[in-house]
Amino acid sequence: MAYAKESNAERRRDFLAAEVALATPAPGGDGELAAAACYPNGYRVGMASLGYQLAWGAFAAHRAFRAERYFACNAGKPSKGVVKDVIGLEYGTPLSQADVVAFSVYYEPDYLRVYGMLAGGGVRPWAVERGEFDPFVILGGPAVTANPEPLAPFADAVVLGDAEESLPAVLDVVAANVGVPRREVLVLIAQVPGVYVPALYRVLYGAPGSPAAVVPEEGAPAKVEASRVDDLTPYRGGSWLATPHGEFGKLLLLEPIRGCGRACSFCQTAAVSSPPRRRELSSLWPLVDEVRGKVGKVGLVGAALADYGDVVALAQGVVERGMLLSVSSLALAASRPPAVLKALGASGQRGAALAPEAATEEGRARLGKPAPPGRLEECLEVAAAAGLSKIKLYYIVGAPGEGAADAAAVGDELARLNRRFKTLTLEARVNPLVPKPRTPLAGALLVSRREFRERVRAIRARARGVRVVAGSWREAELQWNLGRGSRPISRWIARTAEKAA
Repeated sequence: MAYAKESNAERRRDFLAAEVALATPAPGGDGELAAAACYPNGYRVGMASLGYQLAWGAFAAHRAFRAERYFACNAGKPSKGVVKDVIGLEYGTPLSQADVVAFSVYYEPDYLRVYGMLAGGGVRPWAVERGEFDPFVILGGPAVTANPEPLAPFADAVVLGDAEESLPAVLDVVAANVGVPRREVLVLIAQVPGVYVPALYRVLYGAPGSPAAVVPEEGAPAKVEASRVDDLTPYRGGSWLATPHGEFGKLLLLEPIRGCGRACSFCQTAAVSSPPRRRELSSLWPLVDEVRGKVGKVGLVGAALADYGDVVALAQGVVERGMLLSVSSLALAASRPPAVLKALGASGQRGAALAPEAATEEGRARLGKPAPPGRLEECLEVAAAAGLSKIKLYYIVGAPGEGAADAAAVGDELARLNRRFKTLTLEARVNPLVPKPRTPLAGALLVSRREFRERVRAIRARARGVRVVAGSWREAELQWNLGRGSRPISRWIARTAEKAA
């Protein structure tokens, strides 16, 4: 399909025609208020995000709202500047006509597109400039849960942590207070557990490098803790819509477990979503059974899939139902990855991803990512026997204390594995370590561009026969700077987005 030659309206029509409704949010809202569910990236990426789909479902289920989806672009690569033609996918409504504009924010580089969609959509980007008749802008997602301050000046409210209970509560407040002065509504929203209203807090900055203090004003809670739903079972754990134009294709996205308890030193998941919470296996089967005949594939998502006690039974059950199975990358520390790989092969899937992160015991210890000796080889043996043909291996470069020998070890490991497992096509993805807020490595420095390139070259020189794909150092630098930023960095976000337009 030649998207570049189509109008925005034609693209919207094509996407809607190709979508399959896997279920309908109940009770189903068609109210007088308009809710814009925004994803600050392309349609392809947004529709592959289960978190975004669940947020849209919360709007679509609310009786007072009519929900519509908005993306930074419908085809091609989205701009990092001000976005043109920000109109809804379902009805073509301009973003400025919404009563609530909500963003699911997962990645720091998308901060530029949050500003870009607001500015391009006719919504005043700066919260302080919005008047009584402007929409309420709500942000949520793991990136802003870890650090809401870089985007705080653009937000009326930030939903921290799990949104299953707090987001509907915010919508209740907005719906019940139409015509009430904006400031009073914000004070009411701030009473919802897990919701941070930046306008009600002053930020005091100390000496350079010292943490900022967030001081509440009158009417604001003294401290806002991220919401955590301890029992996920009563809440939907699967996607509402499937599309062949999504990043993972036409499938049901299924979340059996959320969060992670392993506390890897580089990973933000444990910091913002721990301890891990699981869904009862019995609650997942109706989600799978209701999509049979609509889609032929189930994608299991979660940072700690290998730690879900019933993951093998779930994977085997999907295969027994005659459906393809895919999983997000598997950590090696748990005992279940080999069995999951076996189920993947039995379903007809031919690819999988594993995350060794480093090639030596010392390297994995620096990253807080231990693995039993021989586990990677065991997984590859099972994968080959199960009929899988392509395995992606994820590695990280730039941990404190790392040396050139660590890169050499990665290259040597890849070469050795390639010689041993001749039926498997191995591909290594090498990314720079990005020190994230609230992780044990938050205070570390980003590896220099020169050093990252040298490590990648060293890996490629030794990993004969294996394709080595290097992550973007510039993207990592952007993540690092935005992730650890405070409110003043919002001015840089605005300037950069305006210049990129």
